[in-house]
Amino acid sequence: MSEEAPPLDRWLGELGLEVVAATGGPGDSALARDLVIDGRRRFDLRVTVAWVAGVGCSVWAYYGHEAMEIPKRTYARMLRANFDYPYVKFALTDDDRPMLMTELPTPALTRDELGRGLARLALVADRLLEGAAAGRADPGLAAGLG
Repeated sequence: MSEEAPPLDRWLGELGLEVVAATGGPGDSALARDLVIDGRRRFDLRVTVAWVAGVGCSVWAYYGHEAMEIPKRTYARMLRANFDYPYVKFALTDDDRPMLMTELPTPALTRDELGRGLARLALVADRLLEGAAAGRADPGLAAGLG
């Protein structure tokens, strides 16, 4: 199946976003671009935009550190957010690292849909800022041990 990669670099430039890391290029069957976006309250959210021929585009942001302990309360908020925000989902990586993600199938992939997907990630990260802060904090400091 031959499918041409979308012009992600052009679209991201038109959206006013700077690519901070990139893999793959024109003619490749997969490519990824890393960005840093700011919400209204959550800043410096590192986001990966990945496209694979025949699959589509996934956009995700790691929402915690590797092998971090996720408090039950934070985990419950993540599950609730999966219900409350139908276009954005929380997931856990193989090493139990939380990530916030959205997917865009190739037929729906346009510059504007990509922009909406990025905005959704920033919006949910903003709305869940307080609940995630304890999970992202150093465990010793969060427990009052620092």
